Amino acid sequence: MSNILDEVFHVIDVETTGLDPQKDKIVEIAVTRIHNGESRVSYSQKINPGITVPPEASAVHHLTDRDLVHSPSIESVQEALLSLLSEGTLVAHNAPFDRSFLSFLGDRAWICSMRLAKHLWPSAPGYGNQVLRYYLGLLDIQGFSTPHRSTDDTLVTAEIFLRELDSCYAIDIRDVPSLISFCDSPVTIDVMPFGKHKGVPLKNLPSDYVSWVMKNVSDLDPDLRWSLENRLSR
Repeated sequence: MSNILDEVFHVIDVETTGLDPQKDKIVEIAVTRIHNGESRVSYSQKINPGITVPPEASAVHHLTDRDLVHSPSIESVQEALLSLLSEGTLVAHNAPFDRSFLSFLGDRAWICSMRLAKHLWPSAPGYGNQVLRYYLGLLDIQGFSTPHRSTDDTLVTAEIFLRELDSCYAIDIRDVPSLISFCDSPVTIDVMPFGKHKGVPLKNLPSDYVSWVMKNVSDLDPDLRWSLENRLSR
């Protein structure tokens, strides 16, 4: 019977012109394939977005219109990507973001390595790609050059994800459906992240304040809502 240490995973990263998939476009995409505990870059491509790259986006990934003018459109590489990713499980760090720009991949399950990290390492100082890299002591990543380029980010995420697979296996999460279920389950939040009680442990919050937040904050983070509900039920 196969287990998560033997499965194929595709770590994906996109760089974009901005954060809104309704109006922003991909400028670079890369895929690093994981199988049997080893990773290798399987795809890396600059993409012509068909729109001007804003300077604030270039300041992150350092890609400009000049770098992309002769690159293919995302539509012209979709077939190759669909073929490459036809088998295996998709992974990304902050997966909802990458997934929102790759709707042509269809309604497939994704694993978010950032969310897994929140489950596995609640005491980590942060959950960004580079923070976790140094937190886990991943100092020598073969092929890594600079952050916020798609290939480099997939290499870092792949190493983080390999650590996550080992940690999940150690707590008896042995197959992909169980891994996805664990990843998607609510993340426990212990400290109030905003408001007049910011920084206060949830267990010390007044019950009337918890009830007020749950009733009046319409865009409450689902994990925080779940944690506050648990606080009220105690």
